[in-house]
Amino acid sequence: MTGIKYKLAHKRAEQENWNITENTQKKLLIRILEGLAVQLKGEMNENTSKK
Repeated sequence: MTGIKYKLAHKRAEQENWNITENTQKKLLIRILEGLAVQLKGEMNENTSKK
């Protein structure tokens, strides 16, 4: 089994806040998931064309 891990933000031990806002994290997550969807659709199309 393989997996993918994305880092949206980081928080240093001495800081109370994340390095980007929650809204920006959501926008970044949406961008990542849309890119992943495009990649998976491309892989699916490759698999169906090979059959």
